[in-house]
Amino acid sequence: MIIEERKRETLVMCIAWMSVPIVFAVYVVTADLSYNGTVILSLMVCSSCLLMAIGVLVYLGFTGLLAGFNTMSPDELRRYNMKKVSSFMGLAFVILAFVLFFGALPVYSLSGGEGAIAVFFVTLLGGVMFISAYMSGKRFKNKSE
Repeated sequence: MIIEERKRETLVMCIAWMSVPIVFAVYVVTADLSYNGTVILSLMVCSSCLLMAIGVLVYLGFTGLLAGFNTMSPDELRRYNMKKVSSFMGLAFVILAFVLFFGALPVYSLSGGEGAIAVFFVTLLGGVMFISAYMSGKRFKNKSE
């Protein structure tokens, strides 16, 4: 199920998504990095791009990628406003991907790889906790229930 009216916003997200590898390439070329630094930054870019790709797909309406929603029966799915769910979760993944990469990159520049890894995982854990707390409750259920 692709939500047709979201195609333009998705194009904007994909264009913004291209900034991550571009910033990474410019940083790697201009900075004097060791092998470990390149590996750490590569992992940060790959995981951010994976989150971004999942976010764009969920935003377009592929809610089967969300844990729990992919195992619900059609009757259970009708209880939820799937447009709201896909909109929130898609944007949450995209924002989390940008925050993870662009938040950890300055820390990496200032402190080295260990600090960036710590910021990366703390941000990831905090983001997942916020998303889980926001999704719980009746916020995304249809009003008819």
